[in-house]
Amino acid sequence: MNSASGEASGELIVEANSGNSNDGARDKRMKKEILETEKFPEIRFKITRIEGAGQLKGEATIRAVGQFTIHGASHEVNIPMEMKINEDDVTGKGKFVVPFVDWGMKDPSNFIFKVNKTVEVEIVAAGHIKR
Repeated sequence: MNSASGEASGELIVEANSGNSNDGARDKRMKKEILETEKFPEIRFKITRIEGAGQLKGEATIRAVGQFTIHGASHEVNIPMEMKINEDDVTGKGKFVVPFVDWGMKDPSNFIFKVNKTVEVEIVAAGHIKR
């Protein structure tokens, strides 16, 4: 990360098939029909900028900005995160909402069962600052 400009790089990759809601039937349907994990096996977040990083010491609230790729399409996201920096070790937590229907995925609702059109994603990250 360039502390003067906020420019950053890094990528988080998750296997789209790895989600588990503790409801096997729902998970199977979500993976096959909504996420289409055979066609789109990965979900990615590629960070491009960090806003509010300051001196990179102690605790900080930042915004991780980048491209979130799901179901074959990329979307810019801005994720508020609580960071803890201890010398060169960094941990962080953040949440953001994925409006999956607005982003082109099928609505899993049917005439009996209605579901929210968004899902909240929580990120827990750890890393090491390379100087």
